[in-house]
Amino acid sequence: MFIRFVVDQIDEYSHEKMGVFQAAYEMRDAVETEAQVRELLRDVLRWFDLHLEMPERLSKSKKVTAEPKGVSWFKKDAHDCIEKGYELCRLLERGGVKTEVLRSKQVGMVLYEDEVQVCVMPYRGVKV
Repeated sequence: MFIRFVVDQIDEYSHEKMGVFQAAYEMRDAVETEAQVRELLRDVLRWFDLHLEMPERLSKSKKVTAEPKGVSWFKKDAHDCIEKGYELCRLLERGGVKTEVLRSKQVGMVLYEDEVQVCVMPYRGVKV
């Protein structure tokens, strides 16, 4: 089982629902974001910077110019990351962004994997 935190917006590259990280960075950098929410977002994003590897590969192609079409999912045993993911969702919701938690056993062709996450090219036609 895999878990993915998303918002109700489609990513321009993957054509899948945008992940909460993208939305959190956008909210953190928006001038209209409440100062306290901005600081809390910084704290959670800093935690992820320290505890979550950036996937080495976000596309099937190995070309540097390839569009990043991969999407990331947490593994079910990534308890700390999942807990922080829920925290990001609460902060986004507080800022008016609707979030959703997706769960699936089939997520796609693996492009990158580590102890807590997989980055995949989603299977066509498979809805989670």
